[in-house]
Amino acid sequence: MLNGKEHLSVLQLQWQSGERNQVVDDDDEVLEGLRPHPKLKRLEIMGCRGATYPSWLKTQWITDLNIIYLSGCRRWESLPLSLSCLR
Repeated sequence: MLNGKEHLSVLQLQWQSGERNQVVDDDDEVLEGLRPHPKLKRLEIMGCRGATYPSWLKTQWITDLNIIYLSGCRRWESLPLSLSCLR
């Protein structure tokens, strides 16, 4: 969905939740569908209640990503090995 936004260098996503422990499948679907442009440099995800990170984060889709900020993504136990370019 955001793949065509080539001048987007920072993407900040924030969820507001009423029930902290509730897993919402929609969160996973939203992240999967957003698929940012490969030149994204910074990604911030806060409060995501989904169980897993999106497939585009597992691959080397985002070639220029060097900063990732995660907060409140409690169900994500680790990050993919493909993120070796992070600062």
